Amino acid sequence: MLKFSLEILSPVHIGSGERITNWEYVIEGNRLKVYPYEYLISWFMNTNQAFLQNLRALMQDPNYSLYTLIDRNIKIPEPLYELPLRSSLQVREVELFIKSLGMPYIPGSELKGALRTAYMGGLLLADKELRESIRRRLRQKINNKRELEKFGSKGKGFEENFFNPVENADAKYDLFKAIAFPDLFFELRDLCVEVPKIIGSDKSLYACESIKVGTRLEGKLLIERSLIDRMLRVEKLNYKHLDLSWDRLKELSNSFYSLVLDLEMEFFRNMPEVRTHLQEVKRRMEEGILLRIGKHQGYLSTTIMAVFKKEDPELFERVYDASVSQSRKEKPKTRRISSKNLTFGWVLIKRV
Repeated sequence: MLKFSLEILSPVHIGSGERITNWEYVIEGNRLKVYPYEYLISWFMNTNQAFLQNLRALMQDPNYSLYTLIDRNIKIPEPLYELPLRSSLQVREVELFIKSLGMPYIPGSELKGALRTAYMGGLLLADKELRESIRRRLRQKINNKRELEKFGSKGKGFEENFFNPVENADAKYDLFKAIAFPDLFFELRDLCVEVPKIIGSDKSLYACESIKVGTRLEGKLLIERSLIDRMLRVEKLNYKHLDLSWDRLKELSNSFYSLVLDLEMEFFRNMPEVRTHLQEVKRRMEEGILLRIGKHQGYLSTTIMAVFKKEDPELFERVYDASVSQSRKEKPKTRRISSKNLTFGWVLIKRV
């Protein structure tokens, strides 16, 4: 069990799948005050039940919002919570951060998934033979979208080359089963509302609850060495890649994200503020394991294809075209940044 601290280097949004509209928030100055619908109705049930019929009528107005009640001097409760608003909203809906019993948290699966992708990317960069094998298999499947999707699906296809014993694709022997992160809970006061911008498009994005830059959390990384020993000694399995030490995870993860950061800096070559931010993220990676999590990471951070982007751009383009829906075809040429010109999702895990 390894104790670690996690530092937020840029805004992080991990969505619950829910959004609120101005039926459920008001903005005062640079604060967004949140009144979830169930919370508001429950309050009226307890304090002004007679008004509920009028409220239902008011809600039929297409221009209805919480400001309607405020303008009519109708008493409403204190907000359930309120957050700093980093910029003016471009779209009225706000995406909520994932929460349990009202407390926001980073799912351990989010951290493990990011580490898993970075581990694969790092191995590809370090192992030319493995890289060429994956490249050949990608080219064989490039003209069959269904086969390509199957090859790239989680726990199947190419992933067995990184995590499974030689000539054994059974998912129960996946090496990363020995790794577990806890869910990391934190306080609502550590959230703010970011308003992402798309560089390379005029499209407006939803604002989103995000963890503030500089927030620090603590957790424990479990590397279950007894499970690995059992698979080696009892099951007699033969793994080509076996080292799950902290130093090896750091080496591979940071190798992959160093490449991603270089590609991002190339994209933002005409935006010095963003480049400076990315250079600082890259500088900090020597302190621990760099990961990128949450929404607005982009294609390069969530797949291994960054490894092929420069040395085989034609393969990169063909895999992207075959694997991404038509509605998203513009995205490799766009990036999401915050109102303060920070890219999203960077966190640093340091051993303590």
